[in-house]
Amino acid sequence: MKKEIILVGTFHFERDEDLIKRKEEEVKELVDYLAGFKPTKIALEWEKTEEYALNEKYKNSNSIYSIDEIQQVGFRLAQKLQHQKVHAVNWTGHLTHEDMIHLNNEIQHSIK
Repeated sequence: MKKEIILVGTFHFERDEDLIKRKEEEVKELVDYLAGFKPTKIALEWEKTEEYALNEKYKNSNSIYSIDEIQQVGFRLAQKLQHQKVHAVNWTGHLTHEDMIHLNNEIQHSIK
């Protein structure tokens, strides 16, 4: 069975803290909507070399989230789905078409 990837992007929430505080219910609605897709992995914009630290933050958040989108959306979604960990996937280099093909092939052959 072919696996699907859904990419979700947003602005950096900390740029408008007041807006996000007022829109918390909408953030929760977004998380509920995304949970309906039943993702098996949650990947977040975070340096791959710092994945352990990201997961320590995730495990210790206790449903208390900082203002950033990583926690407001990513952590909430992963916790709602009872994921044991999240995945760091930030890279600042040049991404080629061949890189995307390779990444897709890896995803298609991965085990849940």
